[in-house]
Amino acid sequence: MRKEVPYSIGKRDLSCQNNWKQLNTRSYKIDKPTIFCFGGNATKTEEIANGMCKVAASLIGLKQKKVDEGATYDEVDVVGVSYGETFKDSPEFASFIKQSELLELVDNVFVPLAVDENFSRLSTEQAQKNFNQITFFSHCYGAVVVNQLVSFLFSRMQAFGYSNQEILDIQKQITSISYAPMEEICNVSSIYAISAHDRVVEVPKYASEGFKEVYNGYREGDIVFDGNYLFQEDENTVVLFTSNMNKGPVSEHALSLLERNEDWRYTTLNDDNANAVSQVLGYAMAQSVACGLQNKDSQTFIPKPTLSETLESCQSILSDFKQSDLGISLVK
Repeated sequence: MRKEVPYSIGKRDLSCQNNWKQLNTRSYKIDKPTIFCFGGNATKTEEIANGMCKVAASLIGLKQKKVDEGATYDEVDVVGVSYGETFKDSPEFASFIKQSELLELVDNVFVPLAVDENFSRLSTEQAQKNFNQITFFSHCYGAVVVNQLVSFLFSRMQAFGYSNQEILDIQKQITSISYAPMEEICNVSSIYAISAHDRVVEVPKYASEGFKEVYNGYREGDIVFDGNYLFQEDENTVVLFTSNMNKGPVSEHALSLLERNEDWRYTTLNDDNANAVSQVLGYAMAQSVACGLQNKDSQTFIPKPTLSETLESCQSILSDFKQSDLGISLVK
């Protein structure tokens, strides 16, 4: 039986050893645009958590020093969560964050965005402005963690006197980007990317009938296509569905398939589908961060772009995507 190791958080910092700075949840405050990275259930160590942060930073082209264009590590925090060894009887390869630990993270890091120093609720607009700073980036089991976090936060905000509609309006200012998610992330603006050849994640339970038709049809061989599909499930949910992310030996489930280099070039050759998916997710993440930067320096609240507006900004990439809000049957 293995010894338990508690969860921990840290952020990517190129001035520190291993480019990682451990954070104390009791003292860490969100005071700038922040990308929170929640990996799969293999994220047992800070090294693995930092690896996911590296992918997130590559998607928006974060730079170490000030440059003419693009955000820098001085302006944006990329925070990762290591789940530790929280259950002695869990599989050796897996780790799962405890609900008590997740509640601690919510209370120490996220609730302060909704209350003042006297623990009184803020105005809806001020809370929207604060939560506008947040972008979630998740992989596989990480989507389960994010969904639980958002649910816990909803309950906490109710206790401070926010109405359900106010909380929904506030949480819509959070952008969530997920690769191979195991679960729907409710109440926030979500973009999911899923590969038909990913044998780890099955068709999402929340998917529309149109998406399920294409997904199941492709998996069963009744539908044939080689490329990418875009489904606008509703105003707050977009799914990027690809026939494959990788023509080589790398698992379709691997988060590394999204990574870009310091010049924002795709790091894997001959994978046009993955390059397009990576670019769309990168643009969406960058727009979320850019809006957070605007709000940080603004006296008034600037809403996040809608998902439709985000997609419009990368139409040149999406031109090769098959697009539908219902699902088009490509039957043999």
